[in-house]
Amino acid sequence: MLPHRRRVVWINNQIAATGTPRGVAVKVGKPKGTAPARVPRIEISRVRQDRDTDGAFVSGVIANRSRLEQQRLTVFAVAKRGGRVVAAGRGVVDKLAPAPTKKPVRFTIYFIGDPAGARLSFYAPPVRLK
Repeated sequence: MLPHRRRVVWINNQIAATGTPRGVAVKVGKPKGTAPARVPRIEISRVRQDRDTDGAFVSGVIANRSRLEQQRLTVFAVAKRGGRVVAAGRGVVDKLAPAPTKKPVRFTIYFIGDPAGARLSFYAPPVRLK
């Protein structure tokens, strides 16, 4: 789901970093059926950066502020320095219960690239709208 007149990020961290990218194919259009009156709101908080033997990562808490359970929710992270993307990654939350949740749900995202000193932004588009 793409918000009206806003930029979004989609990260494919399953491709090899070698070679030269040749292109991307995207299909944009109206949804089949009606859009919901209110889009489920997903919030990310308590983010911290760290590093281990696998590389740089962030971890944090994700909360569902809607009444719709989200399954296989992808969380995207982008690190920009000087207006350039220097690192990106994604993580998946298997199940995010509807509000109110009893316990915080944590996520972890490992980066491709080095996010040190960069500005981080996150995007977690809802997968279930109705």
